[in-house]
Amino acid sequence: MELTNAPSPRDEESVLEILYANFGCFALLTAHKLKIFGLFEADSLTVSEAANRLNIPIRPMEILLTTLAAQRFLSKTGERFSLEAMARNYCLESSPTYLGGMLDFAVATHSMCTVENLERCARADRSLAYGSGEMFQEHAEQIARARVFTDAMHSQSMAPAMVWPKRVDLSDHEVMLDIAGGSGAHSIGALTLWPKLRASVFEMAPVSGFVSEYAEKYRLSDRLGAVSGDMWNDAYPQADLHFYSQVYHDWPPEKCRFLTEKSFAALPSGGRIIIHELLLDSDKSGPLLPTLMAMVMLLWTEGRQYSDLELTELLHSVGFVQVRADRTLGSWGIVTGVKP
Repeated sequence: MELTNAPSPRDEESVLEILYANFGCFALLTAHKLKIFGLFEADSLTVSEAANRLNIPIRPMEILLTTLAAQRFLSKTGERFSLEAMARNYCLESSPTYLGGMLDFAVATHSMCTVENLERCARADRSLAYGSGEMFQEHAEQIARARVFTDAMHSQSMAPAMVWPKRVDLSDHEVMLDIAGGSGAHSIGALTLWPKLRASVFEMAPVSGFVSEYAEKYRLSDRLGAVSGDMWNDAYPQADLHFYSQVYHDWPPEKCRFLTEKSFAALPSGGRIIIHELLLDSDKSGPLLPTLMAMVMLLWTEGRQYSDLELTELLHSVGFVQVRADRTLGSWGIVTGVKP
């Protein structure tokens, strides 16, 4: 067979990087489990020094450290490896944006992520993540599982939660209702920047019971609380700001419309809705990260990632005005509108 077009070196590299990408993920998760990043918090180390400290043979340590350097978690000068900013921000327990909860969750659930499971989900258009159970009902019924999931989502949420509140003026709002807000990570981000704002996380039990622990940790117990409730069946408590983060991507368009209409009905005139997601471009050709999250949704929920255009059109169609979309941190973004 004769090639019609000679393969380019860039394409060759790209297709093989994609093929072997799961090993890059496993390198990060293995380094997390072995506590490699903590070794470099204060020191630069050689391969042998790192290997000796963890009592790991030199060959696997060298492979791991070289991979982490290629991924930009580490840098190498001469024979010594040091932490890069990305690792300091996301891989050290001392960091406010430590991703440990999500890394632990990924380790615990990696066996779910198989081609066979994704093929079954694609053919049936049905989540297999919780077997025959429904994901969020399982969380409501199993405290341990709910705790692990809440910690994971909290760790993933803190970095974007520190950025989006800078992109919208919340000075005229008094009460933020963080709907299905888990730990209240995004409330924490908003309250930190807007000192006159109060927030309440509207969540199912037992997750709603975890919020006070996070509020105390961030010294916000006087401004951050929780209300137990089901967003599908229970009335929303009074608030002039409704916030949804990584909620819409769990659900198909008709259910997202239900939530949008429910917020429109509950909010007072001048009240605001904010939807926070990994946003696809308007033409839905990327970016890569939201498309990968959509693959996660294929396995775990009945939802998908939405584009900024889809969500702005949804808010307009329900009756919100001053609708706009803003990218906040990488592919994270907010779509916001005001009730007239």
